[in-house]
Amino acid sequence: MRMQRQKNGGYSLITLLIASVIGLIVMGGIGGVYMSSQNTYRFREAVALGNENASFATNDLRYHLVMAGREIPSSADSPTNYADDVDDGDRTFPLVAADGSSSGSTTGIVDKDDNGSSIIAVRYASGPAPCSDSAPVTATTTVRFYIDQDADGEDVLYCERVEAGVKRPMVSGIVRMRVLYGVDTDDDGFANQYLSAQNVAGAQWATITAIRVGMIVRADQDTEVPSEFQGTLPSNMNLLGSSFALPDTTHHYKSVNTTVVLRNLNTTVSRQ
Repeated sequence: MRMQRQKNGGYSLITLLIASVIGLIVMGGIGGVYMSSQNTYRFREAVALGNENASFATNDLRYHLVMAGREIPSSADSPTNYADDVDDGDRTFPLVAADGSSSGSTTGIVDKDDNGSSIIAVRYASGPAPCSDSAPVTATTTVRFYIDQDADGEDVLYCERVEAGVKRPMVSGIVRMRVLYGVDTDDDGFANQYLSAQNVAGAQWATITAIRVGMIVRADQDTEVPSEFQGTLPSNMNLLGSSFALPDTTHHYKSVNTTVVLRNLNTTVSRQ
């Protein structure tokens, strides 16, 4: 009986080409999903780091600013003291020079420094150590906050204990800060309007009961967002009623603000 030869199946060249194309499509899809996931992760990381910077900055500012006026006598913080533009080294809101220093300057309390950010300077005579210093406050102390760039060109919020010469970085990624002061116009102990430093009249400094701080924050300068999450042109962001032009589209920026009620300056609450 004659046996029948069995043919080998095998694959044709066309079949192999089709399989290769399908494989490439599948691999391309997987690669696209991976890249999209990676970019989304990087964007979320930039947002999270910016939020973390904002949280640290607002918490640190509240911790320090709420002490404003503590154990400073009312006589040193009187309307006359502010109206006469005399800083005897005791009042809650010190004179601040154009360079941000608190040194008995006659230029008054300034609204902004050279980089367009506000400077906050307050005094208190008793309380915990400011600016991560080791010594607690036992005498009238001036503490000021401002934005400057470090050696790497990073925007940093600094804290300075003026009399002690202690200056320390608090938080990086704070690119702009604006401060408004709550003025009590009807003597009920609560702010009725919020003004910038340059719009607070001399004697009104004795009626400040709150400080509102707004900041534009981002992650560190090396944490850029992927191109698919970037805008085409830099845009403007509102900062406590003032328009701030974002410097670039490669970072994620966020506007945050907090209001600190100054219990030591509230006429309905006894000073500490």
